[in-house]
Amino acid sequence: MSDILNVIYAIWVLIFFITFLYYIVKLFSQMISWYGVPYVPSSDFKVDKLVLELEIKKWQKFLDLWSGDWRILESIWKKYPELKLYWIENSYFPYKLSLKRKEKNTLDYTIYKKNFFKEDFSKYDVFYAFMIDYLMLKIWTKIKKECKTGTLFYSNSFQIKWEKPYKTIKASENSFIYVYKV
Repeated sequence: MSDILNVIYAIWVLIFFITFLYYIVKLFSQMISWYGVPYVPSSDFKVDKLVLELEIKKWQKFLDLWSGDWRILESIWKKYPELKLYWIENSYFPYKLSLKRKEKNTLDYTIYKKNFFKEDFSKYDVFYAFMIDYLMLKIWTKIKKECKTGTLFYSNSFQIKWEKPYKTIKASENSFIYVYKV
């Protein structure tokens, strides 16, 4: 009887360990990346240049797609406090940290924890993203499909293949933000 109990106990410990390991790996991978995109913050000079060159009206809604940190929205909010600013973050830790920072600094923007590919883009007027090539193309395709004429998409560093930018913002000698217009 004790041999059976030892086997059951060993199986239970193994199941617990595998489950624990699974959640640790999942949590760690969300901290590091999402959709294979590592966390790389937008440089300060690009954030400043974006805010300086941003084409937006007071009534428009701005959406930062998976920003990883809150600097883009904070910088825009400081210059345009009347704007409706939104941020979609799918990774657990950046989402929780941004909520705490928002509450601490009483910033006025909305943060959603979700997959932005499941979001209805038609309710936004201006988008910003810093991703990798294949995701930028996928995002742009979704914006063109769901958004009205005149919607702007600011792409940090990555050009949309086969699409001519509406405008190119030179942030430094070899660093650009590409603006696309529906």
